[in-house]
Amino acid sequence: MKKILSMPIAALLCIALLGACGAAPNGPNPSTDPPPTTSRPAMTTRPDLALQREVEKGGLVLRVDAEYMYLFAGEPFVLTASVTNTTDQDITYCVGSGTPNVHMEISVNIPGFADVDVYGKMFNEMNMFATLKAGEAFTETIHFWPGTPRNSRVDDQALQDKDIDWLPAGEYEGTAKFFYCTGTPDDPGETKRLELEFPIILI
Repeated sequence: MKKILSMPIAALLCIALLGACGAAPNGPNPSTDPPPTTSRPAMTTRPDLALQREVEKGGLVLRVDAEYMYLFAGEPFVLTASVTNTTDQDITYCVGSGTPNVHMEISVNIPGFADVDVYGKMFNEMNMFATLKAGEAFTETIHFWPGTPRNSRVDDQALQDKDIDWLPAGEYEGTAKFFYCTGTPDDPGETKRLELEFPIILI
């Protein structure tokens, strides 16, 4: 009786094994399928996404804007930083004196990126206090290169000669900072900081 029962079971096992042997594999077939890749293809079109970031604290609004968040590697770009006093009181802030257009009112930094407006300029270390009046806004326009100029050249000829160590594709994090005081220019009081972070993506 045991032999009669074991024969159908053995037959079913053979059929199952034959079916498994003849079934198509679930994974890729090395002879016909290309090998998998983890590399990301270079982007040839720019995502139409502007950079807009802002932060608010105590009635002060710090903001950065750029036409694009995504840039082609080696592409110069323009970034605008602004601070707006939405309160009904004047705000005192610290600024470098004697050196024009050095972007000291709002400090914007992107590691590895050159601010070509100030690159190679001498800075006056003297500081003074200025006033951002109630309802008033201050704006800086900053020209960046995503890389480091060679020989301190930041003119159009340097771009034509490719005399720049451009940064590779990737995501870079910038910061914007605005320092202000709680007092007046005569008695500045405590120094405070308004800060935000923003991404720039080279493609």
